[in-house]
Amino acid sequence: MAVTTGRRTDPAASRRSFSAGAAAIAVVLCLVVWEVLARGPLAGGPFPTVGQIAGALIELVGLPAFWASLGETVATALIGLGAAVVVGVVLGNLLGAVDFAYRSTRLIIEVLKPIPPIVVMPLVLLLLGPSPEMGVFLVFFGCVWPVLIQTVAGVRDVDPVLVDTARSFGFSRMQRAVRLVLPSAGAFIVTGVRIAGSAAFVIAVVAQLVGGAPGIGHDLFVAQSAGLYPQMYALVFVMGMVGLAFNHALRAFEKWVLHWHPSVRKEVLR
Repeated sequence: MAVTTGRRTDPAASRRSFSAGAAAIAVVLCLVVWEVLARGPLAGGPFPTVGQIAGALIELVGLPAFWASLGETVATALIGLGAAVVVGVVLGNLLGAVDFAYRSTRLIIEVLKPIPPIVVMPLVLLLLGPSPEMGVFLVFFGCVWPVLIQTVAGVRDVDPVLVDTARSFGFSRMQRAVRLVLPSAGAFIVTGVRIAGSAAFVIAVVAQLVGGAPGIGHDLFVAQSAGLYPQMYALVFVMGMVGLAFNHALRAFEKWVLHWHPSVRKEVLR
């Protein structure tokens, strides 16, 4: 009896390859359409060709000032996000564990969380001026609410039986928070960090673009005002790539922190 052997195709790998191929084709089509429009109906306007944008990008990469501005923007986003995570997690644990504190501050949180950071920018500009501190505060203001709300929800979702059991074994409040509450609420907290992280870089760029704080957003405003359209679109491309890197880094952070969580394990095994 003849036995035939062959390699089994992995459906997940096939889907990933197909998705990557489709994404590459979509990017190429967009570039072709842009090039046709820039050389045809939109020629002579504020729409440079793909080659001009690529040339401006290569020129920018060789400038130390570009890297300084990019570093300023990334640092603003990371510092503001880090402060938001620390404050959101600590305050969220307090509000989630103490019912009176949660009920007393719930209305304040519900009023403040829908306010976009750009709305408070005029006040922050009056206090801090167009400085890096202004950008950090705006990032903090925009990112602290999702972390805080998710932390409160996670802490309040902890099984009370587990808390009572830990208390009966003599665990202090700090020990219960570190060994029981934080691990149980970890999925909620990481979700809040992902939501906040997705907005951190955008808020930093907007603070620099509108508020005049130093960074790549301010460089974009200067390029637009001076009519340097290839440089302007090159900066837009850079911001898109940095935002994509932010999202991938947050995704990797979630998988690292929640490697034990069923949702992450299913994704890995899929």
